[in-house]
Amino acid sequence: MIAMLWHIFENLAQASQQDNADTQLLRLWRQQAIQTLLYVIILFAAPVLILDIISAFVNPNYGPLPTLLYIGFYLVTLW
Repeated sequence: MIAMLWHIFENLAQASQQDNADTQLLRLWRQQAIQTLLYVIILFAAPVLILDIISAFVNPNYGPLPTLLYIGFYLVTLW
């Protein structure tokens, strides 16, 4: 009886360790997915931002503020 209970507790401890490993793996995957998505957003936003800043120098009446606000909104929404 005691040996059987001991075996049950060992199995529970192993299952708990496996759950912790799965949780850490899922956390790592989620972190990598968010990081990849952020890179994609920056990759698509960078040319728009650069062109917006260049156009602000060409035409002083136009500023880069709207694009900066849009990019900031998307990044805050992603976060």
